[in-house]
Amino acid sequence: MIYKSLSNELATTNTEISTLRAELDAKNAEISTLQTELDQVKSTISQLEERLHQEHEKQRQILTDLLPSDIRNQLSHDNQDFNQWLSSYRQLFESSIESSKKILQEESAAVKLENDQLHKNMNDIESQLREIEKTVQYKEETLLTELKSKDATLENIRNENEQLNDELQRLRNEIQRLQSAHDATISEVSALKLQLDDRFLVAAHPSPVDVDQSFELVKHPSSVLSSLVIDVRAEQLNELIRSGKEALEHQDSLTQQLDKHLNDLHRSGTGETSTSSADESTVLSSSDQQS
Repeated sequence: MIYKSLSNELATTNTEISTLRAELDAKNAEISTLQTELDQVKSTISQLEERLHQEHEKQRQILTDLLPSDIRNQLSHDNQDFNQWLSSYRQLFESSIESSKKILQEESAAVKLENDQLHKNMNDIESQLREIEKTVQYKEETLLTELKSKDATLENIRNENEQLNDELQRLRNEIQRLQSAHDATISEVSALKLQLDDRFLVAAHPSPVDVDQSFELVKHPSSVLSSLVIDVRAEQLNELIRSGKEALEHQDSLTQQLDKHLNDLHRSGTGETSTSSADESTVLSSSDQQS
């Protein structure tokens, strides 16, 4: 009875053990499946972490390239967490932005100052150009007036030169006439002197004459007086000829001065008015004094 009871308990126990083994095998199979899934999940996570790391590195490189070189060197290059690196990067980036803003503001202020100075310089240059334009216009008007005055002066000098040439020609004709008269007078004087010498010779060697002839010589002394008159007339003619020659030489000198003055005016073109006026005054005053 006890044996049968133990046998039944043993059979029941074996059945329970078999059931437990089956459950255990099922659990082991389930665990194996879960392990496989876990390995797959770990592999996926590892791949995702690798991709995330690569993506972080790309982002690091992109963000690092955005920074200036002097700020870029301040970044940490150790294998710190990306979030920590991004936090330090953000601080440096904000600092760089502030520095850039400050630099841009300073450059903007400098550019504005330079622009204001350029604007002022342009206004000054425009004012100077207007003054220069007024000065040039005034000088042009002055030069035009001087040129008209020079033209009028030149025309007057030409007219005076023509008048002087006419006067010079008249004086030459007069001198030629006086020279002809002088030559004729010299011939006449020579003839009269010969006659007078003959009479003096007769007087120095008188021949026997009567009283009436002697009385005629005393009564008619016209030959002696004629000789004196002829000498005086000849001296006057010589003086007149000398005066005419001197006047002719003066007119030649004055003509040369006027010709030189005309040549100077042609060469100088737009020369100083004061010099031309002074030369003209000198020539005219010289002409008045000689006249």
